[in-house]
Amino acid sequence: MNLVELADQHYRKFGEQVSVIFEGQEYTNLQLLRFADQLANGLKQLGLEMGDRVMVMLMNSPEVLISYQGILRAGGIIVPVISFLGDREIMHILRNSEAKVLITNRNLLGKIEKGRATLENLRDILIVEDEEVPETIRFWDLVKKSSAEPVDTDRSPLLPISTNMTWL
Repeated sequence: MNLVELADQHYRKFGEQVSVIFEGQEYTNLQLLRFADQLANGLKQLGLEMGDRVMVMLMNSPEVLISYQGILRAGGIIVPVISFLGDREIMHILRNSEAKVLITNRNLLGKIEKGRATLENLRDILIVEDEEVPETIRFWDLVKKSSAEPVDTDRSPLLPISTNMTWL
């Protein structure tokens, strides 16, 4: 059983219930699953294919949960990155993981700004804030405009890529 199946099974077994309360807003498990399906469909519309890597560099928030589920539902591989790593380490992870998509906050874009042009594989950057930032896609715009139709979960890879940086 993978994480997608586990989340779906939990919903079927226990029904809709509040799963996350963040900054005073409640999110139910059903809302999170629908957002994840919408993100998965949006990522596929951007060209994400089975086994493509998506780097997630966010502070703790509902978008982290939605991103992880959405990436797996789209058949992608999660590249989780702790946002307080240095610029050099983050660029190293982006290059070596060959991530095609980065999901992050606007304030963390500076960590890749200098070397962004050298990232041959990085096609799309999604930011979670609701503001226009050149050369990025707003996360929630992609989610809201995409279908909430469930994605074929049999295609989900098994594990995220480890980003342990102790060897640098």
